[in-house]
Amino acid sequence: MKEISDYGKLQRKIRTDAKMSIRLLSEKSGVSHSYLSQVENGTRPAPSPDVLSKIAIALNYDYFSLLRTAGHMTVNTTPDYLEPTFIFTMIKEIPNEDKKDFLFRFRETEKNKDAPNANNLERLDFLINSEDSEEEINEYLLSNFRFYAGPSDYLALLRVYRNMTPKEVAECLYEVGVDEYIENENNLQMDSPFLKKWGKVLGLALGVDDLSLWLNNQAGIVLSRVEKMFEGIGGRREQKLNVSFEYPRWEWAKGDKPYEKVEKEISQEEAKQRFLYLENLLTMNENIYFNKKALTAYQRQQLLSIAGIIFNVGNEENNEE
Repeated sequence: MKEISDYGKLQRKIRTDAKMSIRLLSEKSGVSHSYLSQVENGTRPAPSPDVLSKIAIALNYDYFSLLRTAGHMTVNTTPDYLEPTFIFTMIKEIPNEDKKDFLFRFRETEKNKDAPNANNLERLDFLINSEDSEEEINEYLLSNFRFYAGPSDYLALLRVYRNMTPKEVAECLYEVGVDEYIENENNLQMDSPFLKKWGKVLGLALGVDDLSLWLNNQAGIVLSRVEKMFEGIGGRREQKLNVSFEYPRWEWAKGDKPYEKVEKEISQEEAKQRFLYLENLLTMNENIYFNKKALTAYQRQQLLSIAGIIFNVGNEENNEE
């Protein structure tokens, strides 16, 4: 009998702790009963990453921990979804037709604004109808995705990048049909019962561990308020004005180990302070106005660049003065 691999030992422990039989694990994962048994008995090596993803979902266990134990990742390997450029990577690598689908979505979002930007709508129409514009589409999406995207857009982007169809994702959810999944993906909100129920399973299926947490770090839809008192006529104080805004509830922070990243919660007080950061105001998914005219994404970037020059951002010597 061969020596049981570290992965085989871990799979057995997770399964028995969950009081799950080999046969039940096979039914939930779609992996054959005999293969799972052979892995745990040491007669088969650790599964491939594709098979591990199915087992992780069935066991409700961290996919990347299984990958590391199975020898497919070193401890110094950072999962792709933790990379700061992950959104940009996904945008660049998905097929051009899928990129145009996002342009359609964003055009509808722009049309539904109180003050649609005519120049931006014209630009979107041009890119959608152009036959040879992949480079320009990439440039537009890389610059504007975060301005327009909501939870449903981030989920769709992640699914397409993982090369999964709605049917394949729905199959991971056991009792959810493909039509129901598509409806929920298209209308996903951070407080939706669908996300609360299936966030962990969806995260494992799509390789981000927990979808709710990942979305909070991308499209964070948690409302807070900033309150300000206004002086009325003769110095009389009038009622407060409540301003609602969106901010990520969580963010990634460095852990104790060089390769480790942990989730850090952003408090409401910190969010209120960040609300007043110029760079946050200019990157909000809302119309920003100057002289009653909405600024384009390009104009916002210009303002940030000018502000950086004026205030010597990055120049430590000048900042110290």
